[in-house]
Amino acid sequence: MLPRRSRAILATGLLAAAIAVPAGVSANGPGGSPYNLTNVGGTLFFDADDGIHGTELWKSQGTAGTTVLVKDLFPDGSSGSPNDLTNVGGTLYFTAFDESGRQLWKSGGTAGTTAPVKDIAGGQAYMADLTPFGTKLLLRVETATNGSELWISNGTAGGTKLVKDIYPGTESGLDGGSLVVMKGVAYFVAADPQHGFELWRSNGTAAGTKLVKDMRPGPQDSNAFGLVVAGDRIYFLRQKASAYQLWKTDGTAAGTVKVADLPDQPSEMIAAGTRLYFRTQDAAHGSEPWKSDGTKASTKRFADIAPGAADSQPFSYAVIDGTLYFQAADGANDAELWKSKGTAATTVRVKNINTTGFSAPHQLTAIGSTLLLAADDGTHGDEPWVSNGTTAGTTLLLDIASGIDPSFAQDFVKAGSVTYFVADDQVHGRELWRRTSGGAEMVKDIAQ
Repeated sequence: MLPRRSRAILATGLLAAAIAVPAGVSANGPGGSPYNLTNVGGTLFFDADDGIHGTELWKSQGTAGTTVLVKDLFPDGSSGSPNDLTNVGGTLYFTAFDESGRQLWKSGGTAGTTAPVKDIAGGQAYMADLTPFGTKLLLRVETATNGSELWISNGTAGGTKLVKDIYPGTESGLDGGSLVVMKGVAYFVAADPQHGFELWRSNGTAAGTKLVKDMRPGPQDSNAFGLVVAGDRIYFLRQKASAYQLWKTDGTAAGTVKVADLPDQPSEMIAAGTRLYFRTQDAAHGSEPWKSDGTKASTKRFADIAPGAADSQPFSYAVIDGTLYFQAADGANDAELWKSKGTAATTVRVKNINTTGFSAPHQLTAIGSTLLLAADDGTHGDEPWVSNGTTAGTTLLLDIASGIDPSFAQDFVKAGSVTYFVADDQVHGRELWRRTSGGAEMVKDIAQ
C-alpha cells in the first residue's frame, strides 16, 4: 500500500506544515479550544474544554446563552474527548470516552438524548471514518477479533453491527480514510486473501458488499487511494512503482478504468460537478493546477501560474459555483488568492492581499456563494477574510487580535443563519466566534 507519509501529503497538501495553527493556550486566557465544528439541523455542535469538565460535547445557536455544555460524557474532570462528529439525518453521531472506554455515541442535542449507542469490544474498539449512509451510519471499526472492517449503525445497539468480515479473522480488511458514498452505495479500499487491497462497494449488507474490480489480479495490492466523488463517478489514484495513475469508476467492473498517467503524485483533489481539480508537478512546469473531466485528453495542467519550472504550489482548494479558489504564487508575487474555471484565460489572481510579502491564504471554505479564508495582509497578522471573487469584494472580516498579532482563524462552518469559526484574540484564548453584518464577534468565552 501507499506509505503513510504519501497519504498525509495527499490529504493536507505540502504547505500545511508552513501554516501551523496553535492548538490551545494564547498569551492570556486559556481558551475553550472549540474543535470539530459540525452543523446538525441548524445547531452547531463541537467539543470544547471549559476548564472544569474537560473536553466535552457543546452546542450553540449563535449566542452566549445558547452556547452550552450538552453533556459531561466522562465526569469527574476526565475528558470524553468527542471526535468524528457526524450529522446523520438530524442526529449527531460521534466517538468518545467514558468510564468503559471508547464508545460510539449519538445525541439529539440534550443530555437525556446523548448516550452510547453500543459498547463495541468492551470499549477497546478503534472507530473512524464515520460516514452518513441514508438514515444510517457507516464507519470503520477495528477490534482485536476482526481487525479493521466495515460496520453499520441505525442508532440502536442491535442495529450496530459488522457488515462483513472482508478479511476473515484478525487481519484488517478495510483501509482507513477511503470511505465515500455515491448514489446510495458506499465505496472503499479493502483487502481479502484472494485479491489484496482493491476497490470495493457495499449497500450495507454482507451480501451486497463486493469487490468492484481486481485491478491487479491476484493477491497483490492495486495501491488504490484518494477516492473523490464527482457527480456520477468516483475518481481515485493508483500507484505503480514510483508512477501515479488517475482512475475513475461508475461502480461497475467495466466502468472502472484508467483515465491517465500522471507525472507525479497529485494532492489537493476536489470535485466541481463531474470535474476533478488537483495539483501535481512535472519537470518542465513545476507544481501547478491540473484538471480532469474523466478522459485522457482532458487530464492536463490548465495554467502555468509560475512560468517555467518554478512552482506556483496551488494550495487549499475550495469550489464555489464551479469556480476553483486557491492559494498560489506566480513568481512576481508570493502566495496570494487566485481563482479559475479550469482554463488559462480564467486563471487570475483575485487580490494581492499582502503587497510587501505573502498573505498565504488558507482555510479556504465555501459558505454558500461566499468564500471565507484566513490571510495575513502584513499589517493585521493572520486574520479572517471574506471574498466574493472580486478584488474589491475581498476584505478583512475583522482584526480580531489587534495589530500584527495573529488570531489564526479556522474551521469556518455555517449552521442555521450563522457562520462560525474559531479564533484567538490574544486575550481570551481560542474561542468560538461568529460572522456579523459588521465583521465578527466572539460568541462566548467558554474557558473564562
